[in-house]
Amino acid sequence: MSVPLRQSQRHAQLVCELNEAAHRYYVLDRPTISDAEYDRLFRELQALELSLIHISEPTRLRRISYAVFCL
Repeated sequence: MSVPLRQSQRHAQLVCELNEAAHRYYVLDRPTISDAEYDRLFRELQALELSLIHISEPTRLRRISYAVFCL
């Protein structure tokens, strides 16, 4: 079964946004989104990953600190 493109793209977008937000918060000490917005995005990612359990690459839920290159 293949992952619907829209869901796969949203997954990649959320991982990218959350990694960028974490970098700006923890490394640069210049947050760009509120904690509440980060939590909302993270919960969306959790729900999406539960529905797409067959995604094979590491994710924020399995490994928080891997690098994602966003285009």
